[in-house]
Parts: sequence; structure tokens; C-alpha cells
Amino acid sequence: MTDAKLQQQPSTAAEKHRRNLEELKLNILAGSSCTAFSVAVFNPLDTVRIRWQVATAEDRALGIRGFARKVVANEGFVRGFWVPGCVAHSSAVAVSSGMRLGFYPTLRDLLAGDKDKSAFHMWLAGFSAGAVGFTIANPLFQAKVRLQVTAHMKQRPYASMTDCLVKMAREEGLPSLMRGSSTLMVRGALLSAGAQLGYDYTKTEALRNGVEEGPLLHVVASIASAFLASTFSAPCDFIMTKYQAAPALGIRYNGIFDCVQQIVRQHGVLELYKGWTPLFFRLAPLWTLNMPLYENVRKLMGLGYMT
Repeated sequence: MTDAKLQQQPSTAAEKHRRNLEELKLNILAGSSCTAFSVAVFNPLDTVRIRWQVATAEDRALGIRGFARKVVANEGFVRGFWVPGCVAHSSAVAVSSGMRLGFYPTLRDLLAGDKDKSAFHMWLAGFSAGAVGFTIANPLFQAKVRLQVTAHMKQRPYASMTDCLVKMAREEGLPSLMRGSSTLMVRGALLSAGAQLGYDYTKTEALRNGVEEGPLLHVVASIASAFLASTFSAPCDFIMTKYQAAPALGIRYNGIFDCVQQIVRQHGVLELYKGWTPLFFRLAPLWTLNMPLYENVRKLMGLGYMT
């Protein structure tokens, strides 16, 4: 190899590394900003789901639509469903989805190596990125849940996201900020794995069969993404809500496994899938907005559509 080539090679490798790092940063920014905006728009759907999961037997008898109508009649739509936990929710997904969507293409391609990406590569990359992102965002997700489940109280225990985080740390100790983090990690990892598998696989197969890249394909892939994400993550989502909301509702569990045992003992295993329907109907419109928006923001940033 000539001296000129030896001198050129490091600079070429360095340039490639710089370009990859810049693309990763832009992808994280696109994922973070688009998901935070989308979540703020659809926060009422998440609040309905959370409040339904911890509803009393009397409210459950009304059905989810009857329960929602009761909340709107008593508290108003904005105060009852839109405001609770909105800031905390947007902040939480800015962190978790910034990592989930931001790192996903890089991890998937690393796992695939020189081979074509497979469903397993998609699932594992989504699982890994989701596990890290949701674990880091645990305090913000916990604040969101507590603000939502206490929204109906006349004397609300928390005035804001910051107030909730400060009170948790002061009254329950700093470790309480990571309460339920193991469940959230698994839930987030499974949600992310299902989401990325559903979206990427649907889109990849459609493109291989001659379907044109564009908004219609992004919407169809988003619905498939929401379906698999809901199915994979519903049990952990339900457990996480019950466990993290317990102190605010005056319920005591001796750890996460005690929470699971009490739920199954009292209501049966299928109780763990309570909330699948509102979870799906929350994720489907959310991701129908979020993923096409994310794809187009990537394109505007010069990254192109996700491949």
C-alpha cells in the first residue's frame, strides 16, 4: 500500500465515523421530538387507559365508554383526561423514544452485519433500545402515572411533574424514583420490540413486493406496529400501572411479584391483559401520527426514509 493510501485511509474511516455519529444524533432528535409532540396530542387516550386500569368495581360496571363519559361529566375533558401527566408523559417519551427510535437502525444493522436484516434482527434491536430508553426514563413515567391516577382527587397530592418527583424523593427516598423500573424495562423492551418488528417488517415486505414508499405505507405499518406492541407489552403495562400507582391509591404490595400474585389470585391470569383494548386504541392513532411524522422529519434532515 502506498504512503498516500496509508495517509488517506484513517481520514476516510474518521469521516465515515463522523458521518455515522451525526446521523445517529439527528435520528435521536427526530425520534425524540416527534414522539413527544404526538404523545402530547393523544395524552387523553393514555389517561383513559391508566384511569381505567385502576378504576373501582363500580366504575368498571359502566364499561370503558361509560366510565369516560362519567369523568368528562364530573371533571371536564381537558381537566379529566388531557392535562393529567401530559408534561411528564411528553418528557418521558422524549427520553425513551429518542433512544428507542434513535438507536434502532444502528443496532439492527450491527446485528445483521453483512446479512440482510431479518425479523429477529428487528425484534432484538427494538428490544435492546427499548430496554435502555425506558429504564432511564422510569422516574418520568412514574410521575406521569401518579399524576393521572390522582387526577380525580379534590386534594391532589401533586401539583406538577416536578413536585411529584421531589415529593417521591423526599418522602419515599431516592430509590423510589426507580420503583417498578424492572417491570417498565421489560414492558418498554417488549413494546419496542413489537413496535419495531411490526413497523419495519411490514414496510420491508411491502417494499420488496413493489409497494411505493409513502404516507399510506407508513400508516399501514404503524397500525401493524401498534398491534404487535400492544400484544407483547400488555401484561407488563398493566402490572406497571398497578404497582407504580399503589402508594398514591393507598395500596401496599411487598414487591413486584407480590403485586402479580395478588392480581392473579383475585382476578385470574386474563386480568393481566386488562387494558389491551385501550392500549391498542391509544397506540394506533398515536403511531399513525408519530411514525409518518418521524419518517418525514428524517427526510427533511437529510437522512431519508428509514431503511
